[in-house]
Amino acid sequence: MVLSTIELDRVMTYVYAKLSSELTIANRSNELEEYLSKIGCTDCIEKHNTSYLAHNAKILVIGDMNINCKSIKKIAKKCGIKADRIEVISEYEKLTNLNFEKYRNNTNYSDIIIGPTPHKVKGIGGYSSAISMMEHNPEEYPKLIRAETAAGELKLTATSFEAALRQTQQYLGKIN
Repeated sequence: MVLSTIELDRVMTYVYAKLSSELTIANRSNELEEYLSKIGCTDCIEKHNTSYLAHNAKILVIGDMNINCKSIKKIAKKCGIKADRIEVISEYEKLTNLNFEKYRNNTNYSDIIIGPTPHKVKGIGGYSSAISMMEHNPEEYPKLIRAETAAGELKLTATSFEAALRQTQQYLGKIN
């Protein structure tokens, strides 16, 4: 079968989008080498530093907090994560003006721990909330972890933060 130039262009666009999505997921789940091997592209790894994320990726903590930043850093240290790897955005004014679009395909963050946030924020398109947008597009955002109480309530407390932190890629050793 021989495709016309236009048909081939459509196929190439589709394949590129699919590969791009799968590469992003494989990279975020620390399975990039395995994926590249599966598609016959292991030679790519030798040409690129695939571990650059390990040295500067941060965990972003977003939401109204019932814990102070000093306690957040202390819990991170207890879990073996350096305090400078944690970035916190908790002030209501900053949360309402935070454009979540800037985290799309952003490799500066390995994980986002999220607590209560305003439903209507910038950069969420037609989604009902930032959480909804990121959960519907996991391949485009850092790993999203909800900080929840034992009852399932979205809340950033010392206990819920530590539980969420222990689910991060950095804690699980996939990036750290």
